[in-house]
Amino acid sequence: MKFLLLLFLLVFASCIVEGQKLTKDTNDYIIDYSDKLGLFLYSKIKISNFSFVDETNNYRLIYSPNSQTNIGFGFNYKRVNIGIAFDLFNNDNYKYGKTKRIDWQANLYGNKAIIDILFHSYQSHYIRNPQDVFPTYVNGDPNYIRPDILNNGFGFSYIYIFNYKKFSYRAAFLGNARQKKSNGSWFAGGGFFSENISGDSSLFPQKSYFSIYPQITSISTFAIGLKGGYATCIVVKKYFYLSTSLGTSVYFGKRRILTDISTMHDKNEIYGSFQPRFAVGISKEKWFAGFSVVNDFFMFSSISKTNGLSLNYQYGNARLFVGKRFNLSKTIKIFN
Repeated sequence: MKFLLLLFLLVFASCIVEGQKLTKDTNDYIIDYSDKLGLFLYSKIKISNFSFVDETNNYRLIYSPNSQTNIGFGFNYKRVNIGIAFDLFNNDNYKYGKTKRIDWQANLYGNKAIIDILFHSYQSHYIRNPQDVFPTYVNGDPNYIRPDILNNGFGFSYIYIFNYKKFSYRAAFLGNARQKKSNGSWFAGGGFFSENISGDSSLFPQKSYFSIYPQITSISTFAIGLKGGYATCIVVKKYFYLSTSLGTSVYFGKRRILTDISTMHDKNEIYGSFQPRFAVGISKEKWFAGFSVVNDFFMFSSISKTNGLSLNYQYGNARLFVGKRFNLSKTIKIFN
């Protein structure tokens, strides 16, 4: 049932975002290639971690699932943009643990709006920075792996692009358009975020800098909020581009923290987040190539105001792609 609901949201959101037409007066700034078939190859790394920060002593504990590098192919045409990737070169379970995962990250770029959808479930994590967590750590020690830690999350956000007639996210992040002249745009929107982290025992390792804190076994968060920011694209020598974007959000929500003996924290709070996007590449009439990064940083208030311990989430992806465009109308005429 959850899978069907997610599939419906993806299809519905894709139709909303990609169903918008470019008007004629955008030709001075944007060339639309959505009527051409774009075939591309790409490599993608998904970013995911959560961290506890001791703000008093400046200690940080970062948990990550065993990351994957995926390689795949895809196409874009009209309103459709589909990519299929495979896990081909990840054989380091002995070092970082075997993570069972469900991970869907959809960034849907339209002319007037962007919709981001996140749904993940990670079972098994390891500590990425043991040198900052264990006072007795020696370089070369085995990684600290927690196969019991489960991290489930779901998020949705929508932003409206005010200057969509002169600025295109699609050109930099999809490749089915081209930004002809440098320009930028303010944007605004909103969304919600739900996250749950749990373990069979305390999330803080024994004999670590964090073992002095209450033995937290579960943290659940749900928040809804508003987002705004600015994006720009710089075009160099007609075909080279550099696109940057920074969005900030204020979320209002509720968090529940459980320890091994009781509920430690259960109340409404205000959270903050910021989302940088970056893309660089080249876009010509018949082919395109680029590199892009999308990141979400969720920053939460102190878990315990008496000791300055806070919790942060980070999710996103980095993508390297190259593709070629084909004029289907000419191809169809040849066969007719």
